[in-house]
Amino acid sequence: MVHRIPALSPSPSGATPAALVATAVMARLRGDWTKSDFRPATVPAVGARIVAISQSRAWDAESAASLLRIDPMFAAQVLRAASTHRRVRSLQQAVQVLGSAGMRRELLEFAAGLRILGDKATCEAIASIHRAGWRRAEVVRSICRYTTIDTEAAATGALLADMGLVAGLIAGSDSPAGFTPPALHELWNPICEGHESIGWYLAESWGLCDDLALIIGNHHELAVGGTLHPTLAALALADAVLEDLGLDLRIDGVPAPNTVSPNRRLIALRTLGMTRKQYRLARQHARARLMS
Repeated sequence: MVHRIPALSPSPSGATPAALVATAVMARLRGDWTKSDFRPATVPAVGARIVAISQSRAWDAESAASLLRIDPMFAAQVLRAASTHRRVRSLQQAVQVLGSAGMRRELLEFAAGLRILGDKATCEAIASIHRAGWRRAEVVRSICRYTTIDTEAAATGALLADMGLVAGLIAGSDSPAGFTPPALHELWNPICEGHESIGWYLAESWGLCDDLALIIGNHHELAVGGTLHPTLAALALADAVLEDLGLDLRIDGVPAPNTVSPNRRLIALRTLGMTRKQYRLARQHARARLMS
């Protein structure tokens, strides 16, 4: 995919509402979101968990690390902080690089700047994306049992793949005081159409490793520059498994555009060198993990 970030020039007269929303969202992402001390707003349930863990006397790095599985934005901030020390390709590496003190610092900084989104429908949509990311990461781990690719790096890519959806919804609905944010139905289509570019832009801006930015920015593709990519193949198979299990991402009951055709599934299997039997075994393993 060639990413074209929308210009910040005023939208032409007669522009569609979707174009106006996309331009406004991108303007916000290119503004405050690129500052080193910026912390994105979050949904109430995640906010409550962040506060509880940050105030716990029994705090440890593992407690903070548990947040990484439920909030891609916090996970991205941890990767961002670790990347200033050395190149990291997975959340596991990031936690090791930061250590207990670094994880505590990130958690407290996130908690100190905590803002909670108010629109219920948007919060529910973001929570659904969070759950879908966690499920995709778990399925990728099951698939990687039959491949030679780095499991944790692939799982991190799977967790953060839809970071652009979350960021777009937050940027679009986290309006300054006195302004009414757009409704979810006004935000969803333009953000859904541009979420790979949004995610890629933030990954690049936040200094995440090139491999991770590539995965986030192309996660609905199988190839980059004409070359099939194993991690993208693993993500495609994970989406296929979630679709088969009825656990794919749905917003207001409508499936997100993650459908994996039989031919795409076959190409992904060939890219990973997996047999159909191995795919069935991975699906069974994933089903047991997700539905136990």
